[in-house]
Amino acid sequence: MDVATTFSKTLKFFSFVFCFALLCACETTGDKAAVPYNSLKNSDCSGNSVENRYVIKWKDGEVTGATFESEEEMREVLSHFNGDIEIVEDDQILKSQDFTVSQAAMATANWGQDSVEAANAWNQNVKGDGVTVAIIDSGVDRTHSQIAPRIAINSGEIANNGVDDDGNGVIDDVAGYWFWMESKDGQVIIHDTPNVVDTTGHGTHVAGIVAADHTTGGIKGIAPKAKILPIGFMSTFFNPKTGKVEGTGGGLLSDAARAIQYAVSRNVKVINASWGGGSCTKTLRSVISDLESQGILFVDAAGNTGSNLEFNPEFPAAFGLPGQIVVGSYGPAGGQSQFSNYSVNLVHLLAPGDDIVSTYPGNDIMKMSGTSMASPFVAGVAALLMSDRPTATVAQIKQAIVSSVVTGDFEVMSRGKLNVKNALAAIRAAVPSSAP
Repeated sequence: MDVATTFSKTLKFFSFVFCFALLCACETTGDKAAVPYNSLKNSDCSGNSVENRYVIKWKDGEVTGATFESEEEMREVLSHFNGDIEIVEDDQILKSQDFTVSQAAMATANWGQDSVEAANAWNQNVKGDGVTVAIIDSGVDRTHSQIAPRIAINSGEIANNGVDDDGNGVIDDVAGYWFWMESKDGQVIIHDTPNVVDTTGHGTHVAGIVAADHTTGGIKGIAPKAKILPIGFMSTFFNPKTGKVEGTGGGLLSDAARAIQYAVSRNVKVINASWGGGSCTKTLRSVISDLESQGILFVDAAGNTGSNLEFNPEFPAAFGLPGQIVVGSYGPAGGQSQFSNYSVNLVHLLAPGDDIVSTYPGNDIMKMSGTSMASPFVAGVAALLMSDRPTATVAQIKQAIVSSVVTGDFEVMSRGKLNVKNALAAIRAAVPSSAP
């Protein structure tokens, strides 16, 4: 994202907020009826909608969010920008997939890594070098001893100088970012901050499964040389202006979309999304759909209601996009987890997700269960394959992972479980080595 593009997008956002603030002074020249508004208010998808909060997808691909006093006011303000807007939707609450937390017993640590035969890749020195995985979640404890060495540092940014040094539209994003912006009563309220923390533990646990450093603790990250880009948009966060932890739980779809677009600007190769709830959204589908052409694989959790996604869809898991892998869970005994959502058309495979020990805030470890834990196993394996075959396409990486499962009686598309040894062999067969 270059400086000119960033300036244009920022100007566009503040222009309609300025028009909102001076509504009486803005001539009513727009066609309010022509605003491309997709309302969820009277649909089956209204449950997660946020009253008078809207997400705007602009024709240049940018996504912003705004709060108005009413639909009428939204239509009035946005009618002045009809030529630039692709769609307006009700903003929605997204949440991390339900999960359980308990004290970790080290005797059970790394059972998932053993089950998927991750050591087969490590023993061949395939460890995710050169690949960055975005953890878009509740934040990440960047000080954890097994996470700190793996954080992707933005060398183009100078810490804490209040300047957007690299011109990507985000200030001081040296080691990730937290997204939360709104406009209300004519005022732009910016809660965005580079001070990414994790007050729930969810994002830190996910990050450790992907890439916990093997040399600084007992958790064995699937891709221990990959880099982690921590991006927060859910639950509470530290507000440097007030010095307090703030937030109300969950996160907005508009901020999730901004987080995804930020990940693109940071040249990630994999995005892990262990969250859901975006019912009937065209905006989120469009943003995720764009990722494949940008060389980014989107890996997400199937959900934890024990439901068939074809009959009880939740999103993004039920989008069914080509550049997406949807992951269900299995447990230490090898069977499909009872809590795991499933579908032979929408869920691609199973990965370890029950009783998973991983990193936790406070330089701790904890045991968690959920498809939230299964998804990062696949994201980590994708990083391994990408590091081994840098020229492979998203489609080739996905095919190698899904086609190489250990099959069984499972209610998922591949009928099988993740296997690193098989996936590495599959990508090598599909993509010749570029090494001399």
